[in-house]
Amino acid sequence: MAYNNRIFIQKATKVQHTSAIMAYRLGTSLIKKINEREQSDDNVVRMHYEQLPILERYFDLLHKGTKTQPSCKSNCSGCCKYPIWTSAVESMYISNWIRTNMDQDTLEQIHENFDTWYEEIGEWAEGYKYGDKIKHDEYTRKNIKCPFLINNSCSIYDARPIVCRTYFSYGNPKNCERELFPKGTLNLTCAGKNLYEVPMANKMRKASNGDKEKENQLFPKVFGKRLLPYWFYKLPAK
Repeated sequence: MAYNNRIFIQKATKVQHTSAIMAYRLGTSLIKKINEREQSDDNVVRMHYEQLPILERYFDLLHKGTKTQPSCKSNCSGCCKYPIWTSAVESMYISNWIRTNMDQDTLEQIHENFDTWYEEIGEWAEGYKYGDKIKHDEYTRKNIKCPFLINNSCSIYDARPIVCRTYFSYGNPKNCERELFPKGTLNLTCAGKNLYEVPMANKMRKASNGDKEKENQLFPKVFGKRLLPYWFYKLPAK
């Protein structure tokens, strides 16, 4: 097992080092193109939609370049126990996707899952702030899965948040279920930053055209973070 763990770590390290360089270079090129063209559309949901395929193509190139493939498989949901922090624009995109793609039976199951999530962890998580590492571990140890998970499958996979898109396992998927921090797992935040966050920021600045009030309205929609379930569950009145 120790030998296997070393292999898992080596794979993840190779991908991480390559991504740190590759994401920066591609991101720099992308920002240059954004700044060279006109940007009058201030629809942040549309901006978000434009960035998703760029991020997906990047990961295809990354894994081909490193000759490494994630070990994540269909119906593998070990990472879905982690707290998922999302922005307002991600929640709007998910909501739009649900209205177009989700059938009534699935939607009813999702509603039940959200009720269960709130009963089990909702009140405890109300005081949980983004960046709190202690709370992150406490949340994960509770092993309460994302409410959008049905039969170990993501019901909003095509519209899943950025944090889900940048997380990969290069080890044994079974360890993702058994361990808090399994060997060989990796959150490629460098890609999320260079190919999503920075391009989105540049697009919003261009759309604002120097109007600081407009910037102040747009930026929180992308950079304000909240636990995913709270965007979709109406908290009871106090």
